[in-house]
Amino acid sequence: MMRKFNLKKVKRKMKYENKENNAEKAQKKQDKQWEDLHGISRQENQRLLLAGFHEEYDSNEEWYRDMKIDEAIRTKEKEMEEEE
Repeated sequence: MMRKFNLKKVKRKMKYENKENNAEKAQKKQDKQWEDLHGISRQENQRLLLAGFHEEYDSNEEWYRDMKIDEAIRTKEKEMEEEE
C-alpha cells in the first residue's frame, strides 16, 4: 500500500526543525559572548559554582586559573618522570 504524502505535516516538521536550528545557533552565539566576557565557558562556570571554591579566591575565574596552572605543573612533572 502506498502512504499518503501529507504536505502539511512535512511543512510543520521543517518549520519546527528550522526553529530548533535557529535556537541552537542563538544559544551558541550567547555562549560565545559569555565566554568572551567571563573568560570561561558557561557550563564550566556552572560546574564551578556547584563545586564551590576556596575562600581565599575572589572569584571562580581566579580559582579556575590557579587550578589550570596546578594541572599544567602536575602534567609536566608526570611527563618528566616518564622520560627518566
